[in-house]
Amino acid sequence: MSGFPLRSVITYVAVYVPIRWVEWSLIAVVIVPAARSWKGLLVGTGRADRSWRLAGIVVSCAADIPFMLNVGGLPVGRFFC
Repeated sequence: MSGFPLRSVITYVAVYVPIRWVEWSLIAVVIVPAARSWKGLLVGTGRADRSWRLAGIVVSCAADIPFMLNVGGLPVGRFFC
């Protein structure tokens, strides 16, 4: 785990998980009519909605793994651009 220092992992999680929550929340607004309120947007409409968003976050983060492996660890800055 030498390519993934703890500080970088914490930074990655602290930055990307909230951003991805917003991304999946916006997708939910398009798919789930009940999510078209502030509460529905921010916290979801129920357990299934929140589980779906969390699963989306996990898939999105897993999709980053090949990029991280390609650069030899957790890159700093705009590495997807």
